[in-house]
Amino acid sequence: MIPELWLTDPDEAYAQWQRAEATGADRHAFANRSITQHCSMVSRLHDYLLARRKTVATFGADHVEGFFADSEGVAAPDYNLSALPQAD
Repeated sequence: MIPELWLTDPDEAYAQWQRAEATGADRHAFANRSITQHCSMVSRLHDYLLARRKTVATFGADHVEGFFADSEGVAAPDYNLSALPQAD
């Protein structure tokens, strides 16, 4: 994957990462349905960040907390953030 894609098209970068590298707790690739759900959540987070003039390179924990607060009733507050890629 092209690292710059995270800055130019983070939704696509995340989708590519989910398909190529992401694994669940059992170390197996996610099912297509799970990938669709994960990508949807990350897309919503990205939209939330853009509305606050933040990017995937500039957001902080307070933005994630705000996202979940705004999504109450839509996204579980204990959403598993391990589905997000970890920085090297």
